[in-house]
Amino acid sequence: MEEFESHQTCHINNARETEETMKTFEVWCEGYHVQEGTGQHWLVDTAEAETFKEACDIVFSNPDKSEYWRKCYNPDRLSHWACRLFDNASEAAEAFG
Repeated sequence: MEEFESHQTCHINNARETEETMKTFEVWCEGYHVQEGTGQHWLVDTAEAETFKEACDIVFSNPDKSEYWRKCYNPDRLSHWACRLFDNASEAAEAFG
């Protein structure tokens, strides 16, 4: 019985550690200027993740979005349609309105 309780406590502690490392990230995209027009920075979505990159991966793998939406995400550069991604509005606005 003692061994079971010890294992159960270990499992609970591991679950708490995982919960503690998870954070809610906002994913912001910088603005853009192209021949057809311009756009301001915008909040793409939020996601629970351990890192900002993981949050971006979650946001841009959303099956409810179009395939084109998902394909425009570059996980190596943390960008979407060549626009850089940020974890806050002020940096996204500063980068390019």
